[in-house]
Amino acid sequence: MEFDQIYVRTWNDGDRINPLGMQGTTKLQDVFVDRKIPRDKRHEIPVFCCRREVIWLPGYRVAKGWAVQPGDLQCVQIQIVPS
Repeated sequence: MEFDQIYVRTWNDGDRINPLGMQGTTKLQDVFVDRKIPRDKRHEIPVFCCRREVIWLPGYRVAKGWAVQPGDLQCVQIQIVPS
């Protein structure tokens, strides 16, 4: 079975996410502003992507279609540990 790659990068200006439980997409910058994350800290937050789509902003948002649901047989568990 072949899987798409999930990769981690830093935030780029213009990045958008289609958040679980919301209609449409929102800019990551808006998520940062709403959560009062200082500008100098935004590039410290990992951005998880798959197929050029932002799928997870740890601690803040998960994209629609990427949340683990009861009965899911396959999933990936990732733990973020601050250094």
